[in-house]
Amino acid sequence: MNADARRLHLWSGLVVLGVFLAGAMAGAGVMKLVAPPVAAIADGQQARGPMVILRQLDLSPDQRAAAMRIMAENRATVEAAVRETSPVIRAAREKTLSELRAILTPEQAARFDALRAEQLRRLP
Repeated sequence: MNADARRLHLWSGLVVLGVFLAGAMAGAGVMKLVAPPVAAIADGQQARGPMVILRQLDLSPDQRAAAMRIMAENRATVEAAVRETSPVIRAAREKTLSELRAILTPEQAARFDALRAEQLRRLP
């Protein structure tokens, strides 16, 4: 593969990675904007999603206790799913970056590393 083809391959990969990262950041921003409002519940905790709706239904104490139990049970399931998928997503991203770096010259790899470090510093 000649130098121009490698450069094109690198830029194509970086564009794809940039689009992916921009989409992820935009998605996170949209989710923050459209997330249901936070409502305080009786025991001082914060509620999101279904609990915000349930607060508007004048639940009985028994219903409120059942709702809290259901939310707690499902929260554990969601947290487990996040713990399972986060490493897979992280590994896929690292594999992509590693494969991109492997096609670079030593000078390009050094610049790639510097740009990546700068990018990571900018993340919240």
